[in-house]
Amino acid sequence: MDIYISQAVDVGVIATGISSAAYYASLKYARERRQGRMPSQASFNEQQSLIVQHADVKRMLLLQKAVVEGGLSLILECSKYHDLAEVSTGEEKKA
Repeated sequence: MDIYISQAVDVGVIATGISSAAYYASLKYARERRQGRMPSQASFNEQQSLIVQHADVKRMLLLQKAVVEGGLSLILECSKYHDLAEVSTGEEKKA
């Protein structure tokens, strides 16, 4: 049974790493891509704004960040309990 828990934690680590890489790629793209203008910029002569300044893009990036940080937190918590189970004696496991 212990090997299955270890494999599940390993899968979670890989998934969190992929999610983190996707978040940072999205953030980089949003900081470079220009599209549309802010409502305060009525003139077409002004430069387009970065999409990272758009409210919906900010919301999506924050959701990605929350999922990545939540996954990392869960992995660290699971790893802590796995390590405690490995080093504890029989009496400590019962308590």
